[in-house]
Amino acid sequence: MQPMRRGLTIMFLISGIAVLTIEPAVAQTPPPLVELQPITQGQLRPQGLEIVAPPPSGHWMFALATGYGNTFSATHQIPDAHVIVDGRKNPLSRTAFDFACDTWPGDTFYFVDAELIRTDLEAAYSFSERLTVGIDLPWLSWGGTGLDTLADHVHTLIGTTHGSRPDFPYGDTRIVLKRGDRLFYFDRPPGSGLGNVSAWLAYRLGTWHGWSQRAIIEVKAPTETSNVLGGDDWDWGVRWAVGRRLGIFRFDGGLGWTHLGGSVPTLEDATDTWHLWFAAAAGIWSWMDVDAMVRVDTSPYWHEASGQLHKAALEMAIGPEFHLSRSFDLQAALGENIPAIGIAPDFSIQLRLLWRDHPRHTS
Repeated sequence: MQPMRRGLTIMFLISGIAVLTIEPAVAQTPPPLVELQPITQGQLRPQGLEIVAPPPSGHWMFALATGYGNTFSATHQIPDAHVIVDGRKNPLSRTAFDFACDTWPGDTFYFVDAELIRTDLEAAYSFSERLTVGIDLPWLSWGGTGLDTLADHVHTLIGTTHGSRPDFPYGDTRIVLKRGDRLFYFDRPPGSGLGNVSAWLAYRLGTWHGWSQRAIIEVKAPTETSNVLGGDDWDWGVRWAVGRRLGIFRFDGGLGWTHLGGSVPTLEDATDTWHLWFAAAAGIWSWMDVDAMVRVDTSPYWHEASGQLHKAALEMAIGPEFHLSRSFDLQAALGENIPAIGIAPDFSIQLRLLWRDHPRHTS
């Protein structure tokens, strides 16, 4: 309970008040849960201000978000070959990869061990009560960090298996995929730099039984500094989003489809993807909510890979949202994948500072 008490103390210091109110504030913002999976990083998915309730007509909304993701996932071929050829705790070698290719020539397999930090600068502006536009500028930083051991500590605490993770050193970046004669072996972090810029347009459809609805069109440009992992072409997608407030609760959800124009490693073309998300916020105090989110994203490797790589990924996030002032909100979230359901980061730590331009009241 000690960490919880320390967390509550920090919450009080940030807010500057420690009194309950009769009417808790409820945000209109699902928790941040941006894409931090290395091999799907370059592809487009709905995840930022486009799934947040838009600002009023003639007003702006800005967000600065950052997230750290840690991914370790593999079929059995590479770990088995690694133990035989390299030995436990040594870096995965190209020799072990070649051994796996020779031993299992007809198999499709993969190995993903990577860390990623992504920082997004986002803006949205409403031209009218119905029409809103937005843009997302991401910056990607790759490579090993001191947080690489955190997943093992968490798994030990909750009593889950480590799989083959103890056989590999911490801090390495290895991304390996094989499908037929197509091979992909990457043993160093991609260069850090600008990611793929996306822009979107949302149109408010009105309200149905208390649920506000929006239709969204989104486009991603291939601006990433290093597109060695894919995302090297234009993507576009359509989304439908809904939201409603019920007392101290706020609910948001949506459905989306994305056409992926580029390629992914070992495949000539990526498979178009579907997206489904649901978020809820509960007002606790006037200065804090608790936010939660669950989302499903199908894989660009659909029917093209073994293991978890081709399955739809199931992720969840939960964390507090602090209302620092009338205009500023600070969100924190812990993201987790659901084991054995697709590939997503084993865990992620995400933060977002959001500023809303509120209408001025005149007397």
